[in-house]
Amino acid sequence: MNIEMKDLDMTIPLNEKYEVGDKILALISYDNIFIMLEEQESSVRNILKGKIVEISLSGEMIRVKADVGGIYLYSNITRSAEENLKLRLGKEIYLGFKAVSIATLKL
Repeated sequence: MNIEMKDLDMTIPLNEKYEVGDKILALISYDNIFIMLEEQESSVRNILKGKIVEISLSGEMIRVKADVGGIYLYSNITRSAEENLKLRLGKEIYLGFKAVSIATLKL
C-alpha cells in the first residue's frame, strides 16, 4: 500500500481496512530510520531525501532531525557514525526505513 503526503510517497504493509482517500497517522520509530549519504539499492522500500536541520546529543547518541519535504524525521546514531558521515546542518542526506517499520492509525 502507498501513502502519499505532501511531496512524499511511502510504501507500507497493506491494511485492508483503509480506502483510497482515508487520512491516517504513520508512526516510525526513530531507531528504525537510518541515514545514507547516497541513495542505495536495497530491500528497503522507503528512501527519502532530506536536509539536516538539527543535530543534538541525546544521552550517548546523536539525534539527527531532517526535513523531508516539510515533514520532520529523526534518527539516533552513534558519535562515530556522525563523524564518519561528516554530518552537519544543511547537509542533504537520505533516510531509509523498511515498510514494516511503519505503524498506522486511521484518523
